[in-house]
Parts: sequence; C-alpha cells; structure tokens
Amino acid sequence: MRTRLRCPLLGLLCLAIGCTSRPAGPSPAAVPAAGPRIGLTGDYLPFCGTNPTAWLGYDGFDLKLARRFVADLQLGTPVAAPFRWPELQASLSAGTMDFALCGITLRGDRALSMAFTRPYAVSGAVAVLLPANRERFPTLESLDQPAVRLAVNAGGHLERVTRLHFPHATIAPTPNNLKLPELLAAAQADAVISDLYEASTWKGVVTCGPFTHDRKAIALPLDHLPLRDQLNDWLAARESDGWLDEQRAELGEFARLTPQQACYEAIAADIDLRFSLMPSVAAVKRRDGVPITDAAQETAVLARARADAAQLHLSPDGAAALFEILIRLAKEIQANSTEAPAAGLTLAQVRTAVAAASGALLPEVQRCAGFLRTAAQSAALERVLDADLQNRSLQNSAARQIVQQLFAAARED
Repeated sequence: MRTRLRCPLLGLLCLAIGCTSRPAGPSPAAVPAAGPRIGLTGDYLPFCGTNPTAWLGYDGFDLKLARRFVADLQLGTPVAAPFRWPELQASLSAGTMDFALCGITLRGDRALSMAFTRPYAVSGAVAVLLPANRERFPTLESLDQPAVRLAVNAGGHLERVTRLHFPHATIAPTPNNLKLPELLAAAQADAVISDLYEASTWKGVVTCGPFTHDRKAIALPLDHLPLRDQLNDWLAARESDGWLDEQRAELGEFARLTPQQACYEAIAADIDLRFSLMPSVAAVKRRDGVPITDAAQETAVLARARADAAQLHLSPDGAAALFEILIRLAKEIQANSTEAPAAGLTLAQVRTAVAAASGALLPEVQRCAGFLRTAAQSAALERVLDADLQNRSLQNSAARQIVQQLFAAARED
C-alpha cells in the first residue's frame, strides 16, 4: 500500500481541465497515408508500459487514448516508434514519429522543437521513500543534502525537476525507469523522484508532495500543427462527453477533472508555454543585437490575432487586446532574463515555436467560450493562471488582466 505524506515545502495547485469542442475534420495530410507512427517508451506506468499481447505491444492510459483517437479520426493503421527519453526532441525533429505519448510533460525548452496538444491529465512530481525513512526525511527540504542520494529517470522531465529542486543532493540518473523501485527497496537510493501517478502503482512506499504542477499532453513535430488542432478538437469533445474523465478515474479520484477545469488548464497551458519561450527569445535577441521591442513583429501578431478571431467568430478587438497584454508581459520576461542562447538557435526558429504555441490559444477560447461568462468562472480561471504567472515573477495583477481580455475575446463578434 502507498501512503502520501503531507510535506510543507512546496504544494501542488491541483486545479484542472475540460471543454466544449468543434467537430473533427478529415485526417490531416501530415500523417502518412499508411497510418501514424506513434512514439512510445513503454517504461512509464500507468501512462504506458510494454505488453506483447496488447495493441501495438503497449498498454496503459495513453494507449487507451491513442487507440480511440486513431480509430475515431480514421488516421489509418498505426505503428509503434519506440524512443528513449533523452531522444524525444531529436526523434520528433528528425520526423521519425508523427506524435509521441507516455506521460509527456509540457515544457518550454521542449516547445522549441515540438508542439503540444491541450493537456489530457495534470500531475506532479513526488519524492518516494520507504516507510522506514519517513521520520528521517519529513520534508522535501530534508532531502536536499549532499549525503542524500536521489534516483530519477535519466533524460526526462523528472531529472530536470530533481536538479532544479534539489541542487545540493547527490543525483543518480537511471537509464531504466522501471528499475527505480528496486533501487529504493535495495537502499541504493534514499529516495526516488517520480510522478504522482507512477508512484501510485508502487507498493510499500510513501510519497512526499506533489511539488510541481505538470501538464501531460501529446507531443508532435512543429510541422504537424493541423494534426495538433484536430487532436485538440477530439480531446475537447471527449472532455465534454465525459469519456476522458472516465478514463482518468482509473488513475484515482484525485485525477478527475470537470469540463470547466479542463478548459482552464488548456488555456493556461497555452499561455504558460508562450511565456516559457520568452527567455530563449531574449537570449537570441541579446546575442544578435536585436532590441526587445520589434514594432513590425508586434503589428503582425496583432493582425493575425484579429484575423484568427474573426474566423473563429470571436471578438477581433478582444483578441487583439488579449495579445497586446501577452506581448507586454512577454517583453517584461525578456527584459529580466539572463539565459544564454542554445547553440545554433536562431530568432526565426524561436519565433516559429512561439507562433505554434500562440496559435493554439484562440481556438481554445472558442472551445471554452461557455466557461468564460460569469464572475465565478473568472475567479476560477484567474486562480489557475496566477499559479503559473507567479513562477514567472510577473506582477500580481497579470492574471486578472489576462482573464479580462480572455472573456472579452470569447464574446461572439
């Protein structure tokens, strides 16, 4: 049996996700005629694990999801495209798979080379311990010591989280994620950093956390945006009819999300992904001697927002006002960033990634318009956004300003 500890250092704001939708269109041309190549790791239960007798040789939550949308959207006969976590970005960029699953977390550094769908689950990182170590490590802070050995899956999101939150601990990246419970049981690690849902499948352990707010989504190459948009429509429809939440219930009651919560997480994910790219924008501009303010680029972004809003039957003025605020806050993040640019990264590449993230926002406003109406809904969305914006050191009123314009944009033109 697994027990969850209450650890006082960092908390997870487990708000959540759900929506209305548009009908799905025909299969996008980005998918090969023979069918999609689905990237899978098979080492991250309950999201995905290997099973020779199951569909594509894998099973788990994400496989249920993929099997249904491949059938519903008539994407053809799929094939598995196995990958290792350190190779995720390179594999998508190389075009060896059309999309990837297995509990992939939305992250800004990943968004430089891939696109994401709206989240289908919200999770968080936890520290996993043996019950005998409960008193020795009562808080997350107590784990951040040089003498403490923390094991974590190598090359994935959780290794990055571990290095960020436990800079003084001894980190032991492990190439085989499935071996982590064995390392803990054999006392080869004082604790393991895992995912809330993954840890729930382990027996004889206790957990501390969650201490992050992680959104799980389908990852795609940046040139597969039509497929991303189609999958977003499908995911929103499955939120509305309740099927997706029925699947989440199998992860545990704590995983369940209402359609309204799902919508707010989807909107927040798009905005946060856009902001998370701004340090890279700033780094490239600084290296290339380009000023933060680019009037021509801002004019083009606002024109695109107006055009997209009109096509979606949203308010063009509201959409433009929304993006004016997002641009202003983005420049604030850029001005305060000291990040160094990644080798070989160009301003054009970064702007392509920003455009991909930005292009998903107004369609989400359209899908979620029914939840962008009342004062109570405004307060609920503001709480979700505020949790993300605080991590970016933006002004306290930023979430309220964004929500006001999201509601304005949702009014039909």
